Amino acid sequence: MASQRTQGGKACEEPRAGGELARSVAERLQAEINAGGLRPGAHLGRAADLMRRLRVSRPTLRAAIRQLEANALVRTRTGVGGGLFVLGDAGPGTLGLARHLSLLGLSYRLFFQIHMPFYEAVAVLAAGRARPADRRRIAVRRLEMRRATYSHAQYSVARAELHKMIARAADNPALEAIGAALTRAYREILRGEMRLGHTELDKVRQVKAAEDAVLAALVRGDVAETRRRARAASAVEMAVADDTIQRGMLPERVIPQTLYAIPDEMRTAKLAELTARALRRTIHLENARPGTWLGSAPDLSNRLGVSYDICREALGLLEPHGLISLRRGRKGGVYVGAPNAKKVLPALRDEILRGGAGGGQLLEAARLLRDLKGGVVGLPEFPGEADSAHKLLDELAVMLEEMAA
Repeated sequence: MASQRTQGGKACEEPRAGGELARSVAERLQAEINAGGLRPGAHLGRAADLMRRLRVSRPTLRAAIRQLEANALVRTRTGVGGGLFVLGDAGPGTLGLARHLSLLGLSYRLFFQIHMPFYEAVAVLAAGRARPADRRRIAVRRLEMRRATYSHAQYSVARAELHKMIARAADNPALEAIGAALTRAYREILRGEMRLGHTELDKVRQVKAAEDAVLAALVRGDVAETRRRARAASAVEMAVADDTIQRGMLPERVIPQTLYAIPDEMRTAKLAELTARALRRTIHLENARPGTWLGSAPDLSNRLGVSYDICREALGLLEPHGLISLRRGRKGGVYVGAPNAKKVLPALRDEILRGGAGGGQLLEAARLLRDLKGGVVGLPEFPGEADSAHKLLDELAVMLEEMAA
């Protein structure tokens, strides 16, 4: 039976179960997005406005927003002009896959083993297939990037735009969608964690120079030279990442203390994401099987060194992807789940089909993913670390092969 509550002089119904109310709020917001034909980037309102309009508490609203974020429908922004916005830089399938990747708990080194070789292969395809108009656009962008001086954050944005151009020039909608997910996940994983000062800008210059050589060969249509330069660029970036980790500027396995210097609202969201990934890495390193009991939420908050509220936020990020399961009752608590990319694959499948990928393009993308799998190797001291990455690449490849058939 629902309980009555009053707000603004009006009685409204509120289900007893917080999860049920959060789901109903998420469904209402999703219906507004779909029915209203809201454009990407449309502002749905600030938290206080949404709480008044929907007549819910802040915790319920946050739980509803987490569900929408897990489905890659919205994103929150803090500060002046902040609030809840409709996502629009890619389709829901791409965004859902990006979120799944970012929460798998992969180490930076492991993620680089997927991200960089993927763009090596895509750049080689683009060198042989790019149309004259594509080459001109890439050449113009290359000149703009050569002339500019970038901070690390600025370069990561410019580079994401460039990777999108290269993937489009490779003329394979399936690779374009998966590449967009990898690029977005890369930015989510590193956001706010790479603390590069002025003395570290030479690292940006090293990566920039290596990628510039790739672009030059690509624009000329020299496939062999593009392949050689792309491999060299991957080696440069991996060396830069390793050096940054060793200097403590890119923490490999811990939650950086510098987060406590950023605004409360932003810090809460970021800490929840990092806690979620830290918990996933703990599961990997302990080689915990699906169904293993991890403890209660208070136990985990103590182990991970975060507040109970942050821990609950982190668990709420992981649960929709099947990465953990929450159970109530006598044997309740947090249990290990099986990483389940199949929850995001239907939307990605629809997105690729809308892009017009043919059977040959789908099989080409599947082969490329299987090739990537062979290069993803965890560190010897952390056996089983690469299992989630291998499983994900297998699931994506199988999906593409089934679509082609």
